[in-house]
Amino acid sequence: MNRAVISLVDLANAPEDVRKAAETHLAKGYRLTNEKRTLLHNAVAFEALEGMSYAVSAEMKKFTGHRAANLFQYAISLENDCLVCSTYYRKAMADLGLEHLDESEFTPDEALLVEYARAIVHNHKFIPEELLQRLLYRFGEEGVVVITTMAMFMIGNNYFNDILRVQSEFLAPASETD
Repeated sequence: MNRAVISLVDLANAPEDVRKAAETHLAKGYRLTNEKRTLLHNAVAFEALEGMSYAVSAEMKKFTGHRAANLFQYAISLENDCLVCSTYYRKAMADLGLEHLDESEFTPDEALLVEYARAIVHNHKFIPEELLQRLLYRFGEEGVVVITTMAMFMIGNNYFNDILRVQSEFLAPASETD
């Protein structure tokens, strides 16, 4: 594994706006992952990718429920082969008691969302019309807009982590020779 390109922010020595963004995030009950500590080099960048993704995720859960939303985000990360996000969501699913969930156990909504996640990552320029129609029938126009927006945030997170080689805090740290 390659070494991270950007250091993790040391909050004790960070500018006030960065410390405030981190404190606000923690006060909402969220953790500071390595991705977030990388993004915190700039409070605006942090808020754009993390703050808004949490808001969109909350909206998505109104349409899909918590478990289905997590499965959707996990499916995008797996399909994109993003180690940081897929390990994060693997742990999130385990925390829900779903560490050995098989696709045969998906609800119809979960299966539909996972199919959509895979289609988006596989070829975002050609989502089958039939799949879009099933999504519209089940979630309505507003729901499909929110779900698709969440997909874009997940893809952004995946790319951010991969491009800057952010290390997953759920895996052993890379050795000096990696």
